[in-house]
Amino acid sequence: MRRYVSLWLVPGLVFLAGCPDEMALPADDDLPSIDEAPPGRELGSDADPRRVERSLLGHLRRGELEDAYALTSDGYRAGVPFERFRASVADNPYLATVTDVRCHRFHTAGDDTHWRECVLRSEAGPAHTSFYYAREEDGWRATGIVIGGVPAFPGPEARIDEADDGAPEHDAPEHDAPEHDDAIDDGAAAE
Repeated sequence: MRRYVSLWLVPGLVFLAGCPDEMALPADDDLPSIDEAPPGRELGSDADPRRVERSLLGHLRRGELEDAYALTSDGYRAGVPFERFRASVADNPYLATVTDVRCHRFHTAGDDTHWRECVLRSEAGPAHTSFYYAREEDGWRATGIVIGGVPAFPGPEARIDEADDGAPEHDAPEHDAPEHDDAIDDGAAAE
């Protein structure tokens, strides 16, 4: 029993103490800094998500919101108008002052979706950040950013059927209301 406890004690202490940045977050040495990243319109269709990410963050940092919006997917732009995108990201303190991003985990599903787990560094402080991408004909495009568990990009709005009462439209089947049993409501249930 004593040996079992000592085997878990050292990793447990390392976990509680934390790891130095350079161990936890490998550098992307082959990538330009966010300030030096090429504009999105100069990225080729073969640009990997890391390069799209750097361009996107550079545009957001410099306040070039139309260029940043152009790096989102067609599906995203179809569901989120530019004005909603602008209102959501323009004053985000993390995106407006981003200085670096270091990613430590990624996953590509199939050949057309990708996400990255990162630490975003900015004047607002460091924050765990997830980036989401979809591959389109002209290359990888952003579909979302989540900073500290909070979506930084707005999602599509629910469609409202104006002919109805204003409730969001959905495809749930309609059901008949259950039969009403007056005996139960009146407290006259069988004893």
